[in-house]
Amino acid sequence: MTEATQAKADDDKEHGRPDTIKVTVTFPIGSGGPYRDDLADETTAGVVRAAAMTHFGATEDPGLRFYLVHDGLEVVDTQTIGDVAGRARAVKFTLARDVIQG
Repeated sequence: MTEATQAKADDDKEHGRPDTIKVTVTFPIGSGGPYRDDLADETTAGVVRAAAMTHFGATEDPGLRFYLVHDGLEVVDTQTIGDVAGRARAVKFTLARDVIQG
């Protein structure tokens, strides 16, 4: 946990805010509704990506690369959702897929 994340967690507890973040992931080419969950601040984007892929029936493939996008920027798998969300108690991602040529 980074110092900023720890400071935010301490502030949240002090002010009675929940220690989970509402996560929503959409997948434009997926079927069904969005993936939704309440997750701990320290949950990594990689865990969220894997859960969303399962929800949407997307599978790892050597010819494809899946990743999360937030506010138009790629989120690395090691980043925590607490860091992405900042002070917000909810965060929305889009699951993106690139075709790997080779």
